[in-house]
Amino acid sequence: MAADTGLENLKTDCIAALRKGEEDAFEAAAASLQEFQPQDLAFKMETLGWLACLALKQNCRRSGFKALNLLAVSSLDIEQGDAAAEGVFLQSLRHVAVMAARTHDKELFAAAVSRLAVRYAKTGCAEENAAVFMRLLTALLFMASDRRYKDVLPMLIWLSLRLCRSEAVTDELLLPFLREWACLAAQSARRGWEDIAGLLLNGLFYILLKQGSFAATRSVLLYVMLHMQMYAAWDGVEKAFKVYAPVQNFSLLVLQRAVKEKDAAAATAYVRLILRAWRDFIAAAARQNMQDEMELYQNWFSFGMEGKSPKYCQRLRRFIQLTLGYWAGQQPKTSKKQLKYLKNIFEPDLVKGRYLELLQAAR
Repeated sequence: MAADTGLENLKTDCIAALRKGEEDAFEAAAASLQEFQPQDLAFKMETLGWLACLALKQNCRRSGFKALNLLAVSSLDIEQGDAAAEGVFLQSLRHVAVMAARTHDKELFAAAVSRLAVRYAKTGCAEENAAVFMRLLTALLFMASDRRYKDVLPMLIWLSLRLCRSEAVTDELLLPFLREWACLAAQSARRGWEDIAGLLLNGLFYILLKQGSFAATRSVLLYVMLHMQMYAAWDGVEKAFKVYAPVQNFSLLVLQRAVKEKDAAAATAYVRLILRAWRDFIAAAARQNMQDEMELYQNWFSFGMEGKSPKYCQRLRRFIQLTLGYWAGQQPKTSKKQLKYLKNIFEPDLVKGRYLELLQAAR
């Protein structure tokens, strides 16, 4: 009871100091919170998170940083497996980050993300808090994108990669998280923030490559390409190729992995996925723009080659040839009349050996 009373009194002192704008008095009172025993940890972290928010609201940035740092220090006392205390820390940190974003305090927002990264640099979150952590990262990604905190996004992507590879994260948690991430990229692209959209898409595909899950790759890639299709309908196909260039890069990497894959069924599944995805995108974009598919394949070829290295151009030429080959196999009547106008793409013909085998299997 005495401890509870002492904590409440210190909390009251901190609030009074913030109301008066006396940051020195606040720091002295807040530092005294560290003297309380571990059994008061949850209350202490909740209090520090609340005080950091109040400090930001009162425009006391120094006090806000002090409360955030004390919150991070207090989290070191969380015992392994104490999901309840960890949950309080995650929620408290989320409140601080939200308030920092609302008050346009980029520095403190970045500091909150940094404290989160430091805590989970070596250890994963408790299984019971995996869903809480997912919601926190989703919120942080949204705020960083919405405020265009370009420097903070790489740290959040790294954190997301660590969490996604944790055994505590099931497919039921992972797929909605990644699809929400894809939505953020689409929203950024729609607002004309190509740099933010590019960062988000590159981060998203990096996680998919590290995960190595066909189900996740299929779900997210098709979802992203649906957004790409809608973007092409609004702003044109050529701009869609530019803004969604990470999709092309990802597809080339998937193809490269499939060629080296020893499991024939897995290799075929991945190749069929990317070829079908691009064929369907070209077909849908052609209908939207009332064009023949051959025109869009030429546009894709021209855009893809522009400013790229000879090695990249060769890989892209092969991939477009594979896509055309898949299109011809799936829709022979439609493609037959148009393929003769695409001879420049097939000079030289790069679909040989292992690539030809995969194309035939994918058909």
